[in-house]
Amino acid sequence: MMSILKSLTLLSILTASLPAIAQTKQVLDQSCRQGTCWESSLISKKLVHQNQLGGELSQLYRIEVETKLTARETTTKRATQWVYCSMSEPFVAFSQPSDDLIYLHYLNPGSEIYGYNAGSSRTYWAICHNTWSAETFGSSENLARKARQLGYSLTLQSVQREIPKQLFQP
Repeated sequence: MMSILKSLTLLSILTASLPAIAQTKQVLDQSCRQGTCWESSLISKKLVHQNQLGGELSQLYRIEVETKLTARETTTKRATQWVYCSMSEPFVAFSQPSDDLIYLHYLNPGSEIYGYNAGSSRTYWAICHNTWSAETFGSSENLARKARQLGYSLTLQSVQREIPKQLFQP
């Protein structure tokens, strides 16, 4: 009896420490522009920091993203991004391997998704609100209504800022 109990205990310890197998990737963003198509998928998500200031809960996540680029050939790249879930300063941060900058896309989650911040907006909605396609809200009015329901101000600025990598301390 004791031997069976030890075996079950060992089995439960081993099973709990094994990674999930055959986990499906969740698509964050996909699009095509100027003959190049891409699909970015979430590989992992880790809460790095959480705080509650002035009644607002803010969370910083470190995510690993895999992007498949298809032009003449298909290439796959992995990158780290940071997503700051905040009602007052929401942003997605990332870097390019070719330079020494961190790009911060400060977002207005209730505004239209367009141009430079389209991928960051979709990533933000997926990571912070478990909404895997911001387009599910349909029109920009529906997106604004959902953001307002969640407590976002619709007057937040959507801007891109660049800072040196050494100054970014997540």
